[in-house]
Amino acid sequence: MAQLDSQLTAMIVREVRAALAQGSGVAPAASPARIHPPIGTCTGDYSKFPEMRGRPAIGPVSSAPGNARSAAPVSAATPAPADVETLAGVITAGRLANIRGSVRVAANAIITPLARDFMQEKGITIVIDAPASAPGATAQARGNAAPGAAPSAGANPSTKFSNGGFNMNGMNGMANIYQLKKEMCEIGYRIWLKGFCAGNEGNHSVRIGDDRVLCTPTGVSKGFLTPDQVTLVDMDGKQIDTDNKMKRTSEVLLHLQIYKHRPDVRSVVHSHPPHATAFAMAGIPVPEGIHPEAEVFLGKVPTAQYTTPSYKELGESVVALVNKETNSVLLGNHGAVCFDTTLIGAYYKLEILDAYCRILLLTRNLGQVQQLSQDEMIDLLKVKQKFGMPDQRLACAEKGCIGTENQPFLASFDVQPATACACDSQGHVEKGAAAPQTGSADFETLVRQVTDQIMAGLNK
Repeated sequence: MAQLDSQLTAMIVREVRAALAQGSGVAPAASPARIHPPIGTCTGDYSKFPEMRGRPAIGPVSSAPGNARSAAPVSAATPAPADVETLAGVITAGRLANIRGSVRVAANAIITPLARDFMQEKGITIVIDAPASAPGATAQARGNAAPGAAPSAGANPSTKFSNGGFNMNGMNGMANIYQLKKEMCEIGYRIWLKGFCAGNEGNHSVRIGDDRVLCTPTGVSKGFLTPDQVTLVDMDGKQIDTDNKMKRTSEVLLHLQIYKHRPDVRSVVHSHPPHATAFAMAGIPVPEGIHPEAEVFLGKVPTAQYTTPSYKELGESVVALVNKETNSVLLGNHGAVCFDTTLIGAYYKLEILDAYCRILLLTRNLGQVQQLSQDEMIDLLKVKQKFGMPDQRLACAEKGCIGTENQPFLASFDVQPATACACDSQGHVEKGAAAPQTGSADFETLVRQVTDQIMAGLNK
């Protein structure tokens, strides 16, 4: 069962107490439409995958604007059997593990976001225990209000829970940790289903605060992750959820260096997609100016020199190549790393990168590839800019800065039996563009041998 770490729980208690002491009211009641990072149609319904039967399904995300999710159902003050314990204080998901149907909660209880998610998923109804000073009143437990209910008197809607750089109303809106962990499990399954990782390979993470990052554990297949296995670390790589039996991935150091270098990045996905990794192992740069979708959604994809995985030098070699527009990097003799403002966005880039590399490898079977002309690339980058995706290559495209590293790929085309490929002025690469380079004596000898064989055949 996934639980908030003790530091986060203590943080909530301190913030609520401080707010009450300052007369700023209680923590804000939950809105009926709590926002979490957009995940599109990423519902996590594994029922359609026979391989995953028996795996707990991930609840669907609402299609309402902002992917709104309703709060856990709340009942007004209602008498409860005397033998039913009333939960008070800070209510975490762990305290609800054995609850079925409904739970009685003290009016001044603090329900953590993770506990609310757990109650919603399990269909647990909250029964508020009315305070003695207000018999019959419709009380509200702090942190969980009835849908549509207004905050209680004195509440401060702008109250934020923050401690040590962890801002629950910051980067990802309301901190919906449990939902994020489930989405990480779903993305892990998709990566595994695509064949981008084998065994326990790969890792991905989501930055949820200035000093907090959720990351996948070590030693677990990304296809069979569960939310309770996802770990929590700080920006130095120290694991915060020490009660988690799983240990964080050793390659999280790569993720953290990307987060530090690019504060706008909120998610990093590292894996070994086979076609992209083939380019990384061959030391062949991913060519530019060939496929429009790759140019728009990936841009230039640099290749970092090989360094030992899990060492800090790996992250250093990557961030040295990352500018404000970079979203994907090949890791020499290793794999690929993609990053974006959302987890699903980073995963999409991983998909696009491997699909593009697969297409490039297929063109080798056809024997030629056609590159976009300079004018076509300039027009494409202008369209990309109109989409809100600036590309610094637009400023130098007229000077021929695009495709300067294409030659290693172009030279890889098969040339049989003894010819070499060449590129024409229109960007075509063709077989048989060069004649055999042999000496005149060798050529005469070859002609004589062929002639003798032909004549011998005619005399039979």
